[in-house]
Amino acid sequence: MADDARSSKRIRLTGERFKGGRLPVDSLVELQKYQAAVRLVAEQEWMRDHPKEPLPPGFDDSLALTIERIEDGSADVFLAFEQVSEHREYIEQAQDAVDEQIAAAYSGQSLPDLPPGSAYEIRSAIAEIGSTLAPDQAIEFYVELEGEPAVAVEITPVTREDAGGRLVLSDDFFEAPTLAVAVEVDPKQMTVVGRVTRIDADKHRFTLDTDAYGPILAHYKTAPETLADLKKVLDEAEQGPLTRVTGEMRFKAGEPWRFWETTAVDVVEFDDTEGGVALSGFATLVDGWAGGRGVAITSDALEAAHSLLRLLPEDDPTRTMAPTPEGGVQFEWISNEGIRAVEVLDDGSFELFEMRANDRVGTLRPERNRRAVAAFVTGETS
Repeated sequence: MADDARSSKRIRLTGERFKGGRLPVDSLVELQKYQAAVRLVAEQEWMRDHPKEPLPPGFDDSLALTIERIEDGSADVFLAFEQVSEHREYIEQAQDAVDEQIAAAYSGQSLPDLPPGSAYEIRSAIAEIGSTLAPDQAIEFYVELEGEPAVAVEITPVTREDAGGRLVLSDDFFEAPTLAVAVEVDPKQMTVVGRVTRIDADKHRFTLDTDAYGPILAHYKTAPETLADLKKVLDEAEQGPLTRVTGEMRFKAGEPWRFWETTAVDVVEFDDTEGGVALSGFATLVDGWAGGRGVAITSDALEAAHSLLRLLPEDDPTRTMAPTPEGGVQFEWISNEGIRAVEVLDDGSFELFEMRANDRVGTLRPERNRRAVAAFVTGETS
């Protein structure tokens, strides 16, 4: 029985040989090649999430495609997975990854990243799709990207020659082909700020609109509780608030392309006071600012800084604020009496610095209590 949560995969074979809905037995290999590519991606992703564990019994069986129906005309084939699977999230993510590779290869675009160590094997399998086609034959492969209606990618002997070259002569061509074995990898963690505009709960993914990179699709297959955070983000305002998403990023042409797995979703839009607006700006900084030295300002630091601001006078011309390369926030107050500074560290704790006008050296001490920090700033305590 097919999993109804995912629509059927449409593959249309055209040409004299396929008229009347005929599907010659030797053409079934084209469907098997697609199934093999999806299996490779799903296996790699499962093993990345479960290092040093074997694939669970029946995993490959859960990725077995069946012909759901063939419609009249050319061989218009609709595929579905044979059974409802507890590994559905891996299947859906693998289908998305394979479809993105096909769409990019046949449109001349840069190829999105694939699981480390297996890109060559996966792309080689995709390049084989269409190898049985005669000159007058074609496969219309329908792909659905970023929630848009499915569009046909036409595979012919001519287009396959160009796309196959892009696939197997990509940067991964010089990787030694590897078997699908469980490996521990160090995925690139990245933080991006934008606004959540769409949630697809059935497919465990959402879209984040960013100023820097445009729309980014994000998956959250291993953290279903993320859905509650996402819904809260969308429910808070007519336009979703500024939101920071952290997770494993895949790249396309060197630019962020997909969150392969989301690990954190945090609202980072603060009030419209001068300090709140400044903090919202700090929240948009990503790793690599400050000439490559800076890291993203942590949520703990932003929340601690915002809490401190609420304890202080809103209108204070002597106060300056700045992000620190270490992921914190720095406050300074300079007057004729001297300098007072508060650094909010990346863990949300504070360091207090004071140097009076006639002093040659200042004093530095740690503090965790926000009210004590506020009292230090206002001069209520020394």
